[in-house]
Amino acid sequence: MHDILEGILPHDLKLILNYFGEKGIVSIDELNAKISSFCYDLSDSKSKPSCIVLTREDCNQNAAQMWTFVRLLPFMIGRIVPENDQAWKLFLLLRKFVTS
Repeated sequence: MHDILEGILPHDLKLILNYFGEKGIVSIDELNAKISSFCYDLSDSKSKPSCIVLTREDCNQNAAQMWTFVRLLPFMIGRIVPENDQAWKLFLLLRKFVTS
């Protein structure tokens, strides 16, 4: 599971988040504001995601943070992403694979 949470998923998520920024769907600053202000459940507070830094090789999250981020990202930005967006559909498939 760590291969996915610390390898494939951060790499693909970086590309997806860059795409969202380029398309004007959500900027990294907006996403980081949502990460910081999100109301995390007590069970998620220990693995709260860090702010995203896309200048790095990956999304700078450990496995527990990535797990939390992937589970909660739809609640953070799902309503502002166009429903038919192909990158969002890819993310949802990756999320389904990771959380199943």
